[in-house]
Amino acid sequence: MRIALDLQGAQTESRFRGIGRYTISLAEAIYRNRGDHEVCFILNGNMSDSVDLIFNSLSNVAPHHSFHVWKGPDRRLGDDWYDIGWRKSANEKIFEAFTESLHADVVHISSLFEGFSDHSASSIRQLPRSSLMATTLYDLIPYIYRDMYLPSGTPSEKFYFEKIEYLKKSDICLAISQYTAEEAVSLLSLDCKKVFNISGSTSDEFRKILQFDKGNAARRYSLNRELVLYTGGIDFRKNIDRLLGAFAALPPDIRRQHILGIVGKVGQIPAMQIKAKAYSLGLTDEDFRLFGYVSDQDLVELYNICRLFVFPSWHEGFGLPALEAMKCGAPTIAAGTTSIPEVVGWDKALFDPMDERSISDKMLAALTDDEFRAELSRRGLDRARLFSWDQSAEKAIRAFESVLSLSGRAVVKGGTDAGYRVLIDSIASVDGATDDDLLRTAEAIEASFRATKKREASLDLSKELKWRVEGPFDSSYSLALLNRETARALSELGHDVALFSTEGPGDFLPNPHYLGQNPDLNAMWIRSQELGQRDADVTSRILYPPRVDDMASPTNMLHHYAWEESGFPLEWVEEFNKHLQAITCLSPHVEKILIDHGVTVPLSVSGCGIDHWDRIVADSTFRLSQTGFKFLHVSSCFPRKGADLLLEAYGRAFSSRDNVVLIIKTFPNPHNEIDRWLREAIGHRSDFPRVEIIIEDFDNSRLKALYEACDVLVAPSRAEGFGLPMAEAMMSGLPVITTGWGGQLDFCKPEIAWLVDYQFERTQTHFGLSDSVWAAADIEHLADTMRGVFELPKEELGQRAALGRKKLLREFRWTGVAQRLVEAARRSSIKIDKEPSVGWMSTWKTTCGIATYSEHALAEFSKMPVIFCTDETPANFQNEKVFSCWSQSGNLSNASQL
Repeated sequence: MRIALDLQGAQTESRFRGIGRYTISLAEAIYRNRGDHEVCFILNGNMSDSVDLIFNSLSNVAPHHSFHVWKGPDRRLGDDWYDIGWRKSANEKIFEAFTESLHADVVHISSLFEGFSDHSASSIRQLPRSSLMATTLYDLIPYIYRDMYLPSGTPSEKFYFEKIEYLKKSDICLAISQYTAEEAVSLLSLDCKKVFNISGSTSDEFRKILQFDKGNAARRYSLNRELVLYTGGIDFRKNIDRLLGAFAALPPDIRRQHILGIVGKVGQIPAMQIKAKAYSLGLTDEDFRLFGYVSDQDLVELYNICRLFVFPSWHEGFGLPALEAMKCGAPTIAAGTTSIPEVVGWDKALFDPMDERSISDKMLAALTDDEFRAELSRRGLDRARLFSWDQSAEKAIRAFESVLSLSGRAVVKGGTDAGYRVLIDSIASVDGATDDDLLRTAEAIEASFRATKKREASLDLSKELKWRVEGPFDSSYSLALLNRETARALSELGHDVALFSTEGPGDFLPNPHYLGQNPDLNAMWIRSQELGQRDADVTSRILYPPRVDDMASPTNMLHHYAWEESGFPLEWVEEFNKHLQAITCLSPHVEKILIDHGVTVPLSVSGCGIDHWDRIVADSTFRLSQTGFKFLHVSSCFPRKGADLLLEAYGRAFSSRDNVVLIIKTFPNPHNEIDRWLREAIGHRSDFPRVEIIIEDFDNSRLKALYEACDVLVAPSRAEGFGLPMAEAMMSGLPVITTGWGGQLDFCKPEIAWLVDYQFERTQTHFGLSDSVWAAADIEHLADTMRGVFELPKEELGQRAALGRKKLLREFRWTGVAQRLVEAARRSSIKIDKEPSVGWMSTWKTTCGIATYSEHALAEFSKMPVIFCTDETPANFQNEKVFSCWSQSGNLSNASQL
């Protein structure tokens, strides 16, 4: 399935609100959880500043070839956008035609109700289309309270109800809460079979800060009282008046110990109204504060500082501020109406938002009852862990799959010409266009479809590629596994595959006995003697150290590249950039490291397959002599594997009196000091818990039996490129405890694995990279986590492992990995046009011929350049696109700002 995600919800003013965050976070998660599906992104080129911002923010998630930019006839300053009927219609039709040209099975509109006063444009089924149309529905609040939000006979009312009709034409409606889903069905009569609750989450930035100096932070915000916090909007349904009244109704001795803080963008008139209300209730400036808009970093600190978070809104589509607060550990109470109980999840934390006394009583209980407040914090943290963007993305993908399967639709895969003609005919049929309208629309259509046609040309490559896979493949070595399973999967996809045996230092003959046991690999090895690099369409390899200067195919790649620590050797960067056409990585963690260190060849994430593990039959004769609860650690015990931290944490969590054992499966190597680490962990203790170290070589059958004989895998790695033993453990029925940093987070999600807090520390590897760090697991948190997991019922352990196995089989199959590798190879030859970024140095908005010339010249630019003007430009003309940084006097001293 091909999924196209429209991101206009993150391009308008909504990018500063919850819709913008939701749009980007859900898009990132859908891309992460795409499995075998193909995902691309759609951006509106008329909002070019936000295009660049989204490119940059998502560059660590998806490659640039995943982005498709369209343009419509642009809006000029001073235009009343909605009243320009012809241009509005043209924009919507170009949007529909462009999205149809992407040949997606599903096109998802992130925020349908945009475009009243900005460049956003979206509509549904003004033109014929074969792809399914999906929308996210955040709420129907303007529809329900139309007298307040949509005055009768106004353009805003007409615009909103036109969008409602488009919503009714959508094939899939993704609601952000069950309450909103039910509203869509009851109020709009949408078919319940096409409405899905996918919920939502918050960014990882919102968290409980460990070792937080609350007093020092409070001083930074000039807080000399305990903080009762509210954050969100201030329109009437947010219930600010009753919040103020409830706070004022607190007993005076309690109120004098606290300050009510209201965080959010507040205009001058609403701020005056809030203050007037507060003063009328007897509150003073010492009792409340309007913080205004604050950064996310400040907001996280305020959530961590506050003694109580109160969310009195009586109608929400979801209730994001409450979830943010809970995720930060803030004791949270909220209105018991609409979607908010779905977020909060505990009746005792709820109040009646229409009853000021109910709000005040709940505030008083939380502020004076330490046990209740602690329970609010604990339950909030536990509840917040149930919300994740990955879960929302998986629900969205399942919705797409379900409706597509039931629809029986087949996407028309022809070229753009037919859709192009339909678009032209449809636009031409609308009267009222000026010559300038037609000129700008023609330019927009040409710009929109130019890149699409180039992509279609690139897709004419033969479906069957001659592919040469190079590297070790005849052993239990992890790189050998990657190479042989990649070759098998490519062959299964129908490609002509050769498998050549080589390693970083040079070529070598594969083990004849191994070839005899694996006739499919033997056939591909024989094929490598016939299909050389110059005859192959693609040569891809993974070997160590990475050797790339002898590759001679038209397309040369490293596949499933892995790296762990944050630093990277500069000499390898130079070699990669010089000799390769593409690299695929095991995880976004690896991809980011390569980008951060200057690798400029096209990068993407292919992931790692794990379904081969189901082919392995566990050794039925294997037995462990140990009894009790069994923690397992499987690794080389290199320093980055964290075995030293594991032993110390294990010793803190348990003693010999506990019916528990830690089993460490490793092998001898120069970097393995497990015996010394164990001696140091034991020290002078006579009650150190049991540890068994296994160093003998295990084949996969015996290793799988070992996994199945244990209860939990513990992998407190300082850094991982992917974390194959963790995936093997989940496939074998074991849940996982691991560090909350590294490539394993692709599948070790908070709802699947127990993630351990960490601190960054300088790496200790033979590379000696001065700028390199990795993540050392927090020993106390690791010990607490191990103890907590030890005390859990077996059923919960099994549930976690089952979730992990389900995710792995859904998203980490070798055929999917190979398909992503093939896509990366094909994309490597595509060059996407990108508009140049222009800086224009001139006088501006002054009485000067050059300034006038510049103004007329720049009016014809499709994208406004950044203007570097003199200090004589009036301040009201200076903004994020116009910088005053030099003087006509001849003094260029402050031109360094350029």
